[in-house]
Amino acid sequence: VEFRDADLATAALSMSGVHLCGRPLTIGRPAYYQEHVEKLAAEAKANAATAARVIECTPYLHLTNVLPAKGDENAALDALGKSCRQHGEVLDACVLEGGDGGRCVLVQFGDSESAARAWAALSTCDFDGQHAVGRFL
Repeated sequence: VEFRDADLATAALSMSGVHLCGRPLTIGRPAYYQEHVEKLAAEAKANAATAARVIECTPYLHLTNVLPAKGDENAALDALGKSCRQHGEVLDACVLEGGDGGRCVLVQFGDSESAARAWAALSTCDFDGQHAVGRFL
């Protein structure tokens, strides 16, 4: 039997040895449990290490998927600048052209906290049907 959450599983495990109809219940974890837990723990540790590296905030925010494939780039940059200014002082913003034809936006904020707030807000947005991706430089 698989339980919906850890609390239900813990409650069931605590019933091991309780007598039911004259016989003791035998309740335990599956044989593969330790391997499964160790694998999840290793993955969680690796993900936490990656997240810690990614979320070292700086005043420089590198944004991709925020410009339209076609159309008025200046209007998109103005809208993005307005969104960024809601979270703090924007010192500069520029469009960078990639070697593969992709474009991204580099935004310099007045401080790291403003950049972090903008990153959190923009990471949940879609621009021209694309999910915005931000990282600190």
